[in-house]
Amino acid sequence: MNTMFKGGLQRLIRAYPSLNLRIEVSKQQHEANVVLPGLRFEDIIFTGQPDIWRLYDMMGRVEFASFFNEYPFLNYTTLYSLGLGSVTKAVNLEVRSHFYELTTPKSPLDMSMKLIHIGENSFTILTELRCGGRQRPSIKVKSLYVLFNRKDGSKQAVPDWWREHFSKHVSHSDGRPFFITPFEKPNQTYSHVFTVPLVDTDVRLRTRCASYVRYFLDNASVASYKDFYSNISTSFHEFHIKKLCMLYRAPSSWGDTLTAETWEDPDDLLTLHCEVSDKGHRRWYGSMSFHSEIFGLPGPTLKNMEA
Repeated sequence: MNTMFKGGLQRLIRAYPSLNLRIEVSKQQHEANVVLPGLRFEDIIFTGQPDIWRLYDMMGRVEFASFFNEYPFLNYTTLYSLGLGSVTKAVNLEVRSHFYELTTPKSPLDMSMKLIHIGENSFTILTELRCGGRQRPSIKVKSLYVLFNRKDGSKQAVPDWWREHFSKHVSHSDGRPFFITPFEKPNQTYSHVFTVPLVDTDVRLRTRCASYVRYFLDNASVASYKDFYSNISTSFHEFHIKKLCMLYRAPSSWGDTLTAETWEDPDDLLTLHCEVSDKGHRRWYGSMSFHSEIFGLPGPTLKNMEA
């Protein structure tokens, strides 16, 4: 085991109480809730809008903290003590348009999590973020986690005792399985090469899913600025993200040299795709769709609509 990783999880868990953020876990451990103070100045980009990848990163970190809470969400610490771990395999993130309205308060943030599906070797969590006391969620994230053996990395089935307990509490109304089919990469893409920094990794030094979202956004930003896309002009940052779909194909780690490639959807003017690879080996896929409405700024430009 890497000496940097050894004991890293324990140090991280011991640091959580100093944040004074109380995670409320339901008696049956199938739901959890936490109230966050709100967005910080660094969570707002130069357009005056929230940085969605930062929000997704924050939500993922709270999910992780809930797994190792004193009273753990999904009884995760018992799974961990049995030698099991989990990895995010697929994510479906949706942002409602009202979230981008400047009149929508960005504090406090009420974050709720609940188990909505149990598969053969996976489980799915629905995480919702509500702003300023609103009842309707502004952001909804469905995350599919796959269980693995922490010693050899092999995929593991959901334990019978865990399934028996939690199947009684699954929210069936939200629990339809979701599937993400990667879009075939065309010959012409905008690509750039980069090295994974330590800050983009988890306690196992593996690249975090939220980090891939930033790689996607960084690439698309530069591609738009350099006029690569035929539809979305240099006003890329004036578009508001409506939906993000992600598929985690294989792990990458601190120090790996990766290539990010983006391209436009040939049928949808408001959708981009991204693939991240390592020497030709696919690691991650994502698609990003935008709202057609614009809030707080002049409308962005779609080249094919200029006429």
